[in-house]
Amino acid sequence: MRVRRRIAVMVVMIGLEGAAAAETPSAAVVPLLTVNLRPGAVDELTASLAAALASGREASVNGGQAVRRRLSAAGVAPDCPISPACLADVRARLDVEILVLVVITRVADVVEIDPTIAGSNANRTARAVRGTWTQMKNRRWLADRVAGWSLWSMAPPTEVAVSAPSSGPGWPTWALAGLSVASLGIGIGFGIAAQNEADGLEARGCLEVACPSEDIDQVSVKSSVADAMYVTSGVAAAAALISYFLFDNDEPTFAVQAGPTSVGIRAEF
Repeated sequence: MRVRRRIAVMVVMIGLEGAAAAETPSAAVVPLLTVNLRPGAVDELTASLAAALASGREASVNGGQAVRRRLSAAGVAPDCPISPACLADVRARLDVEILVLVVITRVADVVEIDPTIAGSNANRTARAVRGTWTQMKNRRWLADRVAGWSLWSMAPPTEVAVSAPSSGPGWPTWALAGLSVASLGIGIGFGIAAQNEADGLEARGCLEVACPSEDIDQVSVKSSVADAMYVTSGVAAAAALISYFLFDNDEPTFAVQAGPTSVGIRAEF
């Protein structure tokens, strides 16, 4: 069997954040630590923040009670951002790819949200958002403040495999097919010539009277050549079919990789 070659082609296009909006992964806002806030107020803030992060995108961002109820009763450990086991557990509980772990503090009427964004392969912090309680519940105001968090840049590239039609038979298959056609044509030519000469000998009365042996030999040789060409054509046709199905019928696979800031194509032949 033919050894398959792997050819990776990546075409990087900078500045295409959100190009694969339809494939945007899911995310969740998870309270990591809160100060001077009751659980109901925390749910309200994280729900508002989730809506702000999803604003203007076909994205799924969870927050509020929907998140808190799926966490363990003890909540999330403060060192979760640096604990792979903890991050994996929270992702599994929430069934999301990106975690927005937030520390929320309230002093009088001022609220501050400090985020740590945990992607599949890395974590990073983002600029804190500070505002009044009323401002924090205003999703449009909040969406403008969290736009710089670049949440979706933490998403892994998505990959969609697409099978492309085969590029066609290789040159050995074409050569064998050509030999088959050529042999058939030659065989038909010699067969017609042999039949015409045989008809001529019959017209001359060679069935009743012996004709010159050289004339008879010419008919015999041409008939033998025709038979040999027919056999060659059949063998070449069979070999062409075997070559095609064994070596030329592999379908190349193309994988389209779409990330928040890049689009690429990987092809396997």
